[in-house]
Amino acid sequence: LGLRLGLRPGEAWALHWGDIKNGAVNVTRGIQRTGGLAKISDDLKTEASKRTITLPLDMSAWVEEHRSTQEHERKAAIKASTGWVDARLVFTGPTGDLVNPELSRSRLVDICRRAGIDPIRPNELRHSCASLLADEGVPNELIADLLGHTTTRMVDQTYRHRVRPFTNV
Repeated sequence: LGLRLGLRPGEAWALHWGDIKNGAVNVTRGIQRTGGLAKISDDLKTEASKRTITLPLDMSAWVEEHRSTQEHERKAAIKASTGWVDARLVFTGPTGDLVNPELSRSRLVDICRRAGIDPIRPNELRHSCASLLADEGVPNELIADLLGHTTTRMVDQTYRHRVRPFTNV
């Protein structure tokens, strides 16, 4: 979701299944850390961060596949008496608890290495989303809306990176 929809890692990790319906994702909460403890909060980075994003058809299918896989994992955890912490969460740790950011980062590094590409961090997926959309000609205003920004300034200065070399014809 970070790469395709530009979600911040904490926004994705705080998603509830009820936030995904009718082919859209409602981003209304995020993970906040205080004193090393993580909790879900309705207080997002900015008011514009609260947004509804239409899922591409292939992402809708992937979300449903993920829901089914997670349901099997949840039932197996309950059967094994390890329990499941929060059945509302779309992305969880092994027992249905909040995603561990350090573990998530190391798993993404492993995925990148297996794919033969330079390692990236979860928040860089958001940058890649903006860069790929810009490369496809999507206007900065639409990219800013997708990322939850009120202006294009952050897209121009921080998120959008050149995907291919510039050639002056």
